Amino acid sequence: MRRFQIVALVGALALSWGGVGFAQGLLRAAVALEGDHRLEATEGHLLVVGGRVALPAEARVGGLVVVLGGAVAIDGTVAGDVFHLDGDLELTDGARVDGRLVAAGGELRVAPGATVGGGVIRDLEAASELVRPAPSLGQRLARGAVQIALLALVALAMTRWAPRTLDRTSEALAHHPVVAVSMGALSALVGLVLLVAMVTTVVLIPVALVGGLGFAIAIGFGWLAWGTLIGRALERRGWVPGGAAAVAIGTAAYAVAQGIVSAVPWIGGAVALLASVAALGAVVLTGFGVRRFVPDGVGTIAAAPEPSRP
Repeated sequence: MRRFQIVALVGALALSWGGVGFAQGLLRAAVALEGDHRLEATEGHLLVVGGRVALPAEARVGGLVVVLGGAVAIDGTVAGDVFHLDGDLELTDGARVDGRLVAAGGELRVAPGATVGGGVIRDLEAASELVRPAPSLGQRLARGAVQIALLALVALAMTRWAPRTLDRTSEALAHHPVVAVSMGALSALVGLVLLVAMVTTVVLIPVALVGGLGFAIAIGFGWLAWGTLIGRALERRGWVPGGAAAVAIGTAAYAVAQGIVSAVPWIGGAVALLASVAALGAVVLTGFGVRRFVPDGVGTIAAAPEPSRP
């Protein structure tokens, strides 16, 4: 079981590649909900939902500044980007923003002496890039190659150490796709609502991060189940070696297919999302492959004898 936990953690890290820095900044974030605040300094992000916030000349924000409401006056330094989505934002003559200032709503006043290194962008699409600018094609390909390699290694290890978990989950995907999609959609909806509720309470942000990591682990495990299905199919046709190698190759093939399909305009993203939702549902139905899923009546899960492995 300990090996299974280690493998699952590695898979989650592969999926969450590039989000660690933002999460660290979020854990050190300063959040203003109401009242008057004079911020001296923070190494994390600054989120302003309401109230009045002043950043004096000697103060520095080490991360992002996101203004969702209230009134913010910046006379100090912001190391990251500033996203102005609503409320009032003022940059005085002494203000310095090393990143971009993305203005998508509210009242904005920028003094002539204020410095904005990345320029002022009035674009709603740019405002959605809360973490960092979109990576280049080369960066995306390199990151994708690393993720695919890690997932293939995790699939190889899981097939050797806990093969039945992947078999049970892939069986649920293959034999009960409609149930898997329904359960996955329900789980994703409930999970997202809970995560948003925890984030808005501020003090539960660390719990929300743990919940997000759990989602990543579940989806990653579901990808391994898809890879098992594909690998076994390729093995039956004699196109790939058998055993653990087939599952690893199938997982890599599925990850590549996900990237290609999601890039197709209009329907590609929906198809890729549907596959991930089904994978999540299969993981939930089988409890990460701990049990087989066999419908017995309506809304019940019954254990069934498993076929013996050769």
